[in-house]
Amino acid sequence: MNGALISHVAERIPEKVERLIYVAAILLKNGGLVFKVMEGDAKEGAFPYIEYSDDQTLATLPEPSLRKIGLHDVDQAEAERILPMMAEWQGTEPFMTEVAVTEENFGSVPKSYVRTSIDKMVSLASFS
Repeated sequence: MNGALISHVAERIPEKVERLIYVAAILLKNGGLVFKVMEGDAKEGAFPYIEYSDDQTLATLPEPSLRKIGLHDVDQAEAERILPMMAEWQGTEPFMTEVAVTEENFGSVPKSYVRTSIDKMVSLASFS
């Protein structure tokens, strides 16, 4: 979701942002939803592994799923160090909030995008 987050920052304070660098991140057009991109990536990405709280306001990726799709290329010791920081519940509202960006603000900030070929959280197909 950090792609959506930095897009919002650039929209709000473009004069303070030198460049946005998206690394295997979801880059949305105006009106886009992180949830819709993830839902459309259900065959390859993290979407089918997400667990929701009873009231649907929180979501997490359980540790086995994080190991399989988020830390598949990380050695075991490093995975054990990182897992407690990643397997946290987070609010679902940012997934469901439309990105609101304009050409004037967000569009004025230079952008770079780094595609990662072995990322399993979001597939390369979702970036097209």
